[in-house]
Formats: sequence, structure tokens, C-alpha cells
Amino acid sequence: MAIKIKGDIGGIAVQPDYSITEKNDGTLEGQITFVCDVSNVASLPAMGAPHIKDARLELYNREITYHGLDQVSMTGSYFGLITSKTEPTLSYTPNTNQEPITSHKDFAEFAGTKDDPENGAKFDDDTGEFLGFFDPEITDLFGVSAYLIPATLLSLTYWTTRVPKLGKRMQRKSSIPGFHKPSDVKEFMILDYPYRQVGNFYQVTELIMGSGESGFSETLYP
Repeated sequence: MAIKIKGDIGGIAVQPDYSITEKNDGTLEGQITFVCDVSNVASLPAMGAPHIKDARLELYNREITYHGLDQVSMTGSYFGLITSKTEPTLSYTPNTNQEPITSHKDFAEFAGTKDDPENGAKFDDDTGEFLGFFDPEITDLFGVSAYLIPATLLSLTYWTTRVPKLGKRMQRKSSIPGFHKPSDVKEFMILDYPYRQVGNFYQVTELIMGSGESGFSETLYP
């Protein structure tokens, strides 16, 4: 039995109710339901088809249901962007790194020198190399060879209609918009730009690392 619905398109009946949701990350999502005879399934909108009411969205998911009386319905899910590039969403991930105890700014004060060691520190007699803390009675330094420092890791995520370019990896930045730089961070470095594609849209994430107080080496990272 053929479907007879006023306003159908090529045998495909577009249901009157549809929705478009604007999200706070600058993306759009929508749904439309189509109904047709089983003989017209091939005429249902294909992946990537534009939204029939808003060309900013395109079809990225099709849920097809086969009913009785040779009828078929399809719920099409659409995705798009409010603008060609959305505002970045900032994410901060706290972490820690280990550094050699010899790099601590107060190392000379609590370890001393080869000729005047402190707190159970021992140094190589010939080279002066620090060997470790060997006094078990000094419990907060005994056996310590490294110390923890904060690791500043950020990400900026946004959507764009342009294919991402990867030519600016390992790029140094003095600041990151919207992020208050910690006192022990001098600058930042954009490590990479992982991204994923959804239709003709790209979700890009800038991975960013904060330096220590002295910054990154200008020789290694000009």
C-alpha cells in the first residue's frame, strides 16, 4: 500500500516536527523523521545530505525501521556548526613530573658540596658527582634522588569546517587566552593538534604544555 501524505518529496514523506539544538560549544544537532514505502528506501537522504530546513547541518546518522504494510521510517540525525569555527573550550589537567634532586634550586643548601656535605649527602671523590643521601637518621632525605614538580597540561578544543594544518607543532607561546599562568610557568608549548572528522566538520584539540620557571630552551625550540 503506497503512502499518501500531502507534501511528500519523491515518495518520501517528511514529518512536520523537527528539532535543532544549539549547544554551548558552538555545535548544532538536529533530527528529522522520514516515512516511505519499502520500495523507496534507496531514495531516503544519504549520509552527508544537508538538513532540509538549515543548510548548516548535515546528516551523519540514519536509524531505519521497517514496519508492517511495507512501510519504512528513518530518523535522521544531523550535525553542524553555528559558525565556521567555534570558540575554543579550555581544559586543564593537573599532573606532576619528577626531576633529579640535583636540579632543585636549594640543592646546594641542603646537600652541601663534596668538601662540605650536608644531611648525609655523598659525592664522588674524583668527579664531585652527587651519589645520594645515605644517612638513615635524616628520614626526609635518606634515599631521595628526585623530587616532584607540578606539570601544567592544557587543551583547547574547537570545531572547524577547514581541514586542520599541522605545521605549527612544538610552537612556543607566551600565554594562553582564558588561562591564568601559574607563577612557576614561564611559557607554553603547543605539542600537537589531534583531530577527528565528522562529515565535513573537524574537531581539533590543541595539546599544550607549560614550562618550568626558566622556560623552554631557545636553542632547541626557536
